[in-house]
Amino acid sequence: MAFRPFQRSLASYTEQPQNNYLLLRLVAALLVIYGHSYGITKLPGQMDLIQRLLRFTYAGGVGVDAFFVISGFLVTASYLNRRDWSEFMKARCLRIFPGLIVCVLAMVFLLGPVVTTLPALQYLTSGELYDFLFRNITLMSLHFRLPGVFENLPAEGVNGSLWTLPAEFSLYLLLSVFGVTGILYRRRWYGLLLLACCVAAIGLCLEVHFFADRVRYLRLVVLFAAGSAMRVYDDRIPMGNWIFAALSVGAALWYRHPGFQYGYTLWLIYAVFWVAYVPNLHFFNRMGDYSYGLYIYAFPIEQTLRQYIPAIRPLELFCCASFLTLGCAMLSWHFVEHPALDLKKVKFRQLFRRGLAAIS
Repeated sequence: MAFRPFQRSLASYTEQPQNNYLLLRLVAALLVIYGHSYGITKLPGQMDLIQRLLRFTYAGGVGVDAFFVISGFLVTASYLNRRDWSEFMKARCLRIFPGLIVCVLAMVFLLGPVVTTLPALQYLTSGELYDFLFRNITLMSLHFRLPGVFENLPAEGVNGSLWTLPAEFSLYLLLSVFGVTGILYRRRWYGLLLLACCVAAIGLCLEVHFFADRVRYLRLVVLFAAGSAMRVYDDRIPMGNWIFAALSVGAALWYRHPGFQYGYTLWLIYAVFWVAYVPNLHFFNRMGDYSYGLYIYAFPIEQTLRQYIPAIRPLELFCCASFLTLGCAMLSWHFVEHPALDLKKVKFRQLFRRGLAAIS
């Protein structure tokens, strides 16, 4: 048999109906919970295994990195398949906002009154509560504090995980602009535009402090752009075990080099798609997509456990929080997210026109 390390392109894998994205996203969400368990307990000298190994990031950072690579790829595929701005944005809003709204309401009106140090009436009439509610539901300038909630814990805020959602939704909007203008369908120009956007983002970060936390947000932009480029140029990207092995060995050899972070990032991007398509792990697809629920509910659950069990250790917190959060994620998927996604099939414009015609 001939030696063919570049036998198949990424495009040939995307044409098949099965993939491992559900499993990948679940692992990414668990990495975030695992990483946060160390940040929330903040025990001296305690670091998660990935932070000990990589040094420049931690388990939660790896999980978020994977989420944005996957998101860039799948969201770009979504627009290319729909070719309709309104249908694309409807799908994106239905994916993010129903689950987020229910989560924020649960934090404000279910969790908050139980864990706050303030009297119930003072808590429920606080202006900060409704500021938290409005800003987090709309993703406009997130607010992380509720009155009297988790104020004496080592980690600040009620739900620190939400910080990535405004960035993700902004990238959806930017991608939709590329789609409406037609640039997304012109591969040569799209590649140049992605490169220009990444360079501009770097310049804005360094020169005018465009981002509140410029380094973290810049990385999300670059990873999302990488995932998007992988989808647009998928027919030119070879996928194979030998390439994955070579990148893994190369990253390992570069481990002590000052530029290891860049080698790791390249490996991570390729590894995401290798794991998504090459191994046959499709049995996992019988489950629901619990990753979003795990991501948005885990932080307040971990904070609650830390408040009521002050001596809890990171691995204990990770195990307990994962179990409890999985229950919330399952409820969120089956009763909120999945029913909301079914609304993608509804043609709201047609219903609106029929309603106007009936009125007139």
